[in-house]
Amino acid sequence: MKKGWTEGCRPIIGVDGCHLKTMHKGQLLTAVGIDGNNGMYPIAWAVVEKETREAWTWFFKFLKDDLCLVNDCSYVFMSDKQKGILEAVKELFPNASHRHCARHLYNNFKGDGNVGQELKDLFWAAARSTTKNHWIKNLDSIHSKSTKAWNFLKDKPAEHWSRSHFKVEPKCDILLNNHCESYNSKILPARKMPILGLLEDMRINSMIRHANRRCAGPRWKSKVGPRIEKNLKKNADRSHEYTPLESSHLRFQVQGKGVVCQSGVNICMMLISKQGHVPAGGGNSVDFHVHMQSLQYSPRVTDQMTLWMSLFH
Repeated sequence: MKKGWTEGCRPIIGVDGCHLKTMHKGQLLTAVGIDGNNGMYPIAWAVVEKETREAWTWFFKFLKDDLCLVNDCSYVFMSDKQKGILEAVKELFPNASHRHCARHLYNNFKGDGNVGQELKDLFWAAARSTTKNHWIKNLDSIHSKSTKAWNFLKDKPAEHWSRSHFKVEPKCDILLNNHCESYNSKILPARKMPILGLLEDMRINSMIRHANRRCAGPRWKSKVGPRIEKNLKKNADRSHEYTPLESSHLRFQVQGKGVVCQSGVNICMMLISKQGHVPAGGGNSVDFHVHMQSLQYSPRVTDQMTLWMSLFH
């Protein structure tokens, strides 16, 4: 699993904790990546008594060693604002980017009394802003509607929740921790099992998922995954809204958004493209080969429960 993540996934890790449904209770900590087709890629999981800073620090230490996360400035973590996660990431990955799930932030924003469709739309416009100027403009719009709402957001560092301040290197502009939350929902039946059954069921689930995706990969109709292809087609349909005006060799101003694109060398000054939201000229698309690399490594076939029993004795 770790080789697959290293060789074929984006450098972004979503982390989350969820409750176990057994009589002994406990928490399940999960780390989930994103593969080349924007699909979930479970990396690691662990059972702990409570979701605390100590538990997350313990979990992240193993994750750091297993994935060889040495140059942590190259990686991005995505989570809710659970205090234990924030402190553990800051301690072990001080140079890594840490995004906070925008949905959780909006729920807190709304819970603080900032209700109504207009404020909701302005919040998401600020979160989806792709330049700092757009972000400032949207914050000003919020200020004009509600000083209380503006005060709530101005204290939240934009690099945690707005695309306008995200690093461009991960080529991934996600705002939500959907991959982790979806994975936790999919393993709900396993979360009702005793601990050994839970761990074995999760291992088998990952093994089957990898096998199914390996079989599906060769049937792709293009060199990019179906989800990426869908995004490309969607943005190709929108291309009539733009007019390229040549400035110099391989450099154009795209009229309509006031952005500068340098075509032919996979460089684009459109931040929205740099972050992977609109792959420009194929420069940000993830090809078939890289995606398949993430699926070359699956959980090993084992003697079912024997391995788990040996770990507890």
